[in-house]
Amino acid sequence: MPKRPPKRSRLSTSPSASPKGPNVWRRGASRLIEQGRLMWLLGEGLSAALAAQDQGHAPTDEESLAADLFGWTQKVLSGGPGSWGIGQVKQQPSAPRTERVCPATPRDLALMQASLRGLKCPVVWLGSSEIGGQWVSMAMGAGIDGLRRVLALSPGSLRAQEVADGLLADLVARGLEGAGLLVITEGSRTLDRALERVWDGRARVAHCRSRLRREIIGHFPEGSREGYRRELDEAWSLPVVEAAAVLEDLEVRWSVESPGAAERLARSREASLMIARLEVSSPLKERLETAGTLRMAFKKALRWAPPGPALSAFAVGVPLWLQRIRRLAGWRGLELLAHSLRSRPMEPKNSAAP
Repeated sequence: MPKRPPKRSRLSTSPSASPKGPNVWRRGASRLIEQGRLMWLLGEGLSAALAAQDQGHAPTDEESLAADLFGWTQKVLSGGPGSWGIGQVKQQPSAPRTERVCPATPRDLALMQASLRGLKCPVVWLGSSEIGGQWVSMAMGAGIDGLRRVLALSPGSLRAQEVADGLLADLVARGLEGAGLLVITEGSRTLDRALERVWDGRARVAHCRSRLRREIIGHFPEGSREGYRRELDEAWSLPVVEAAAVLEDLEVRWSVESPGAAERLARSREASLMIARLEVSSPLKERLETAGTLRMAFKKALRWAPPGPALSAFAVGVPLWLQRIRRLAGWRGLELLAHSLRSRPMEPKNSAAP
């Protein structure tokens, strides 16, 4: 008697699916698990995923799959049970990735006004960006779980004293404490003063090396900038005690060659070494030595932001972008960093800094 063909599993691909479909499904699921997003396992979200595969839906890559699954589950959560059943998957045309945008959830938006007391968030980036002639300032935190969170948004630039004071006052009023906190900025003198007033030196402040390098080199003639840039990078590559000594020597030498470059280095010399003094390991170290994480948030959030005023657009766009990215590289080192921030004594401040 001939053997019966094995019964086809619901998880098998349909004839119309791409041969690479199963691998993409597995990689997409793994990506969601890495990101800590298991919401798609809530019943109907999973059913929609299985039904889509049975009906021939073949995602192009794991990022596309992650966006689909998360969007389906958001539909279920917002519409209640039965709002996104198996029978509805077929009627949903696959839209370009730029159009697969679900509204920011109330939970995302509420975080910008919620209490921050007890939030295990040892790192905060503060910065501003100009979009279409409108300035927006942002506080973005990284929790010990590796996930980034928008803590506050404010109109205006942090180089304006009232904006810096107002944003920090909001964070403090909601319970964010300076003790045990690392704040990464682009080196604004105005923001440094505001941080000192608000937390009285309890927060550690690091300045973005990329921004500092650019501003220092800008004081020198264009033809000679490469040599000065190399001197800075070589100094930063040394062990922290040696690096501090070399930077101090550069500051003395540059006070004759270019007083503006010397003053800029003096103001941020210690702040540029803060991550090294905290002995943060790679790859987390590289993420904290610059404000690149915040700049990327401003840039990428525009893809998901609706038309309208800059502040409102970012309030929607940034949380949506954060839903689609991986945890911060090296995030497992954040818990050790949080311990170091609480236990290490503060380093002396620059004597030359205002």
